[in-house]
Amino acid sequence: MKDFIHPAPEAGLTYEQVQAKKANGRQNIQPEKSTGRILKDNICTLFNLFNLLIAVALALAGAWSNLLSIVCLVLNIPFPFLPIQITLIDLVIEGYPAFFMSFEPDGRKITGRFLPAVMKRALPNALSILLCFLVFQALSPMLQIPAEQAGTLLYLLVGTVGIQAVFKASWPFDTLRFFLCATMTAGFYAAAVVFHPILQIALPAGLTLVLFLGFALLSFLAERGITALIGRAGRQKQEKARFPIRL
Repeated sequence: MKDFIHPAPEAGLTYEQVQAKKANGRQNIQPEKSTGRILKDNICTLFNLFNLLIAVALALAGAWSNLLSIVCLVLNIPFPFLPIQITLIDLVIEGYPAFFMSFEPDGRKITGRFLPAVMKRALPNALSILLCFLVFQALSPMLQIPAEQAGTLLYLLVGTVGIQAVFKASWPFDTLRFFLCATMTAGFYAAAVVFHPILQIALPAGLTLVLFLGFALLSFLAERGITALIGRAGRQKQEKARFPIRL
């Protein structure tokens, strides 16, 4: 009887002992769950809600490099950048233009809602980074470039998409905006080359530069295409609001 209640750990219960315990009601009965319920219980958690709020805040702030961390978290892959590398992007591409433009007077009347307008302007650049990152991850086994060159490629690509966003926000150019975009662009690429030991990135090789130009073109086309789709959807919504269909 003692062996029945406390079986040897290395042996466990025999089939007869399991059936005897079931007959006595000594078993754990788990309620059956549907597939939808299992997915809901694992996705709709407080942790994922925090991640969603962080992703929205990063998109509103235009922090593209930080927003990429959410994608890495979802895909369960390592984040490709170090904190010191993010510091350069935050300083040159995000902080410097924002500080510069804060002194520019803007007398335009505020129209529309703030949050949807900001999301519409931020979404194309965020999606272009995501697209390029996923395409690179899919092609990396075939490209077979060293890990340090892959990190350099992704770093330059994220910085380039951020520069594109500042160019878009600065359009149409005037003298001050042209000076801002020129110094920001030259400053980022020059710092990436001069301070590459501090940033812990490798100088780009020939193949890396070719791939970088290709992915930069892809990011630009993706951003322009997504912007056009968002603009078309907005115009169609406005037309429906002006001319509602009456039955």
